Amino acid sequence: MSFALEFRRKQQLLEHEVQHARQANKGFVSMPADCGTDTKGNRRRVLFALVIAGGVLAIFNSGGLVQYSYDFADSPGGEKMIEVSESWHDMMSESRMTEFIDHIRGSIAMARESSWQDLTFGFAAVPAEPDSSTQPQPLIVPANGESLPERKEHQVPEAAKPAGPIMRASARPSYPN
Repeated sequence: MSFALEFRRKQQLLEHEVQHARQANKGFVSMPADCGTDTKGNRRRVLFALVIAGGVLAIFNSGGLVQYSYDFADSPGGEKMIEVSESWHDMMSESRMTEFIDHIRGSIAMARESSWQDLTFGFAAVPAEPDSSTQPQPLIVPANGESLPERKEHQVPEAAKPAGPIMRASARPSYPN
């Protein structure tokens, strides 16, 4: 008897979860990808998203709207469309709404023109130390005035070795600005 009661309880919980999921997803259509059906709800959502995107572009990118309207200059209503888009752009420029897109375009142009070295300083990255084996070593003249032994071209100077054990600091080193 307890098996039947437990089974029925699990079935009721499962039915409740399915009903709750249906109610949470009400208005959303989930169909297999190969199904080509279209619903009014989906069309309405897409149209709403397009209207919002068009409004944002019309407000912040009114200069692009003017450039786009020049493509319709040969059409019957093209001249009127150009006049309307230019007056809209003037109105958005006066209200300083176009500064946002100008700032973004300026930042992108600056990033395109910058070198990798500029970017490392911009992100406070420390440049790698140059490899000492590829850099020519400067000659060091002794203080007592003695002459240095001649160094052959294929002879590589030995690296200085510390006298004692090497200790590593656990603190993060500070770099000069």
